[in-house]
Amino acid sequence: MRPYQRRIIADKARLKGWVKSRQVGGSVGGTLDMVVDALQTHNDWNTMSRTGRQAKKLLRKAADHVEAIDFYLRTRLGQKTIIDKISTEEIVLKCGSVMAALPCDANTTVGDTVNWLLDEWALYPNSEIIFGTIKPSIMHGRRLLGLSTPRGRHGKFAIVHQNWRELGAESGWSFHITTIEDAIREGLVLRDHLGKVLTFEEFRVQEIRDIGLEMWLQEYMCTFLDTITAFLSWEIIQNCGVEGQTLVKSPEQLVQLAGPDCELYAGVDIGRRHDLTVIWIISRNPAGQYRTESIVYLTQTPFRTQEEVLVSYLRTGVIQHCCIDQMGIGMQLAENMQEDFGGIIEPVTFSNSSKLAMGEKLRVQMESGNFTFPLDDDIVEDFASVERVITDQGNVRIAATPGHKTHGDYFWAAAQALHGATSFGSGEVAIASA
Repeated sequence: MRPYQRRIIADKARLKGWVKSRQVGGSVGGTLDMVVDALQTHNDWNTMSRTGRQAKKLLRKAADHVEAIDFYLRTRLGQKTIIDKISTEEIVLKCGSVMAALPCDANTTVGDTVNWLLDEWALYPNSEIIFGTIKPSIMHGRRLLGLSTPRGRHGKFAIVHQNWRELGAESGWSFHITTIEDAIREGLVLRDHLGKVLTFEEFRVQEIRDIGLEMWLQEYMCTFLDTITAFLSWEIIQNCGVEGQTLVKSPEQLVQLAGPDCELYAGVDIGRRHDLTVIWIISRNPAGQYRTESIVYLTQTPFRTQEEVLVSYLRTGVIQHCCIDQMGIGMQLAENMQEDFGGIIEPVTFSNSSKLAMGEKLRVQMESGNFTFPLDDDIVEDFASVERVITDQGNVRIAATPGHKTHGDYFWAAAQALHGATSFGSGEVAIASA
């Protein structure tokens, strides 16, 4: 068992949930949890899966655990067998505990007083009715473990998980979350068909290429997909990417590029420990098309160095307008740049309305094919992580989906650059100012 599986088994909560990636050993860990509890407490367990066939496969994994434990006890410790009977439908232990496999049918659960293992819970049809029937059967000191890969946010698994996110321990549930990245970090080894070990990055790139970002987020990164409405489609983002275009140009290269038919504008999104600092520089031609000329990204870079890099571009004198995120840690940098470079600097305060306005402006230009950038996997994924969310009050906001290497850092730098290019000299009211 890997650490994340051991944590599940060690957690003795009465109500326990596990949001997990595909292929990380969820059913192996869940069935061992069931077997250990059956041996310790002598209580019965029911396993439920989407179909009867899947339930029997799950019970077979439990049987593997039972047989391994039995072999150890008999051959190493000289004890008697713990097994009374093993079949495709139930396991009966000498201690009296019975583990049975059931399909997801509410009518099969009535009258039982038993523990429950719900496998791939999010796939159950009529999951609220099934759970409502199951729940009373654990009222006399019994337990329930529900594990699944996310499948939208409208089933009972998603609802219970959301309650836990909002209420924590007060929800009555203990939840564990294991993404594919978590699993690899804790010992899961991925291999290709020739046995070569794959890094997380190699696996991620291939899977996104094959199944798309949204399915990657759902199948491997524990994202409840129905909570996401992609702000930009994968196709639009890819169509705006230009293969072979230089990602970073030096200040000297930008000086040679600038001219009457090539105006330059910059947007700066500030980060330090967890987020990137991104300086996104675009050109605008007379036809009103925007081409990304340079994307400078700084990872965990001291603020003084960040300022020096930005100053090296601003001192060229060819950048006509520069929008800088002045929220939080960006405030000092924005103030310093405004003092040193005056009117070309626009400090930007992000709010729901300003982010929506800037984001929509960028989306329109990308959809029309008027905004291009160097094709880069990290940038594409960053743009694709931005989601549109409708709040309970009916308001719309856009934000990056959690669980990514970046948090919309590239997107917001690009949005600020475009805002500067479209508002500078146009009479348009600035979104925010110092």
